[in-house]
Amino acid sequence: SGLFVGAALAGPWARLLHRRVALFGWLYVLWGLVRYLVFGLLAHGVDVAGWRSPATLLTQLWMPSSALWFVFALALFSVAAKVLQPVPVPVRLALAAALAVVVGGGVAVVDSYAWRSMGAYFVFFLLGADASGAIRRWAAGLPRHAAVGAALGLGAAWVSVTVLVRALDLALVPGVRLGTSLVGVGAGVALSVALAHGRAGALPAWLGTRTLDVYLVHGLAVAVVALVLTATVPAAVGWAGSVALLVGVTALAIAVSLAV
Repeated sequence: SGLFVGAALAGPWARLLHRRVALFGWLYVLWGLVRYLVFGLLAHGVDVAGWRSPATLLTQLWMPSSALWFVFALALFSVAAKVLQPVPVPVRLALAAALAVVVGGGVAVVDSYAWRSMGAYFVFFLLGADASGAIRRWAAGLPRHAAVGAALGLGAAWVSVTVLVRALDLALVPGVRLGTSLVGVGAGVALSVALAHGRAGALPAWLGTRTLDVYLVHGLAVAVVALVLTATVPAAVGWAGSVALLVGVTALAIAVSLAV
């Protein structure tokens, strides 16, 4: 996400606050209310006696408790990146990496999943913002065969490291999670470049301009579909049935999100 914040960071504070903070803040509040209403109706129908107190909507202004935490984070990350602009790039990246190690690696215990995730992932947002030009130049100059090779190599490295970390129970060793994630991000960028060279990349590229639409709505669509499936599909559907449901619900949720 940091790859796309450059123009807002380069301008005055007023532009950043209008285009990023106000926009994501409005979306967070609006869709927080929508989620409250939809999940309240799904769980309790029109009988409001069983609904969570509307006061929970107020606490979510500083303590996100749903998948919308990332929309909240985008506004906060944008402000933090702007505040850190006077700090030399290596220093601010080192600070963000230290935060990721301390919070994401479990050195400091943060009970809130949202705040723990923000501490772990801010470094990637900042890396995308600070290295946007270099990453774009690297991607633009990478031939397809080199991109495929890089994707396969980094992907294999990521799988190998992940398996090793899990087998040796190293996930909570400071820095391991951050290092593993950086390899995974590199593999993802290389794979994206490889896909962009061929026809297979047309659909992901199209969806890539609409990720916010899917992100905001898909949880609601999945919840409605899950409610229907629970009432109509047997509990035991087998391995093939599980895969079919997974793919089918994913495709349906994306389609519904785009339609909404």
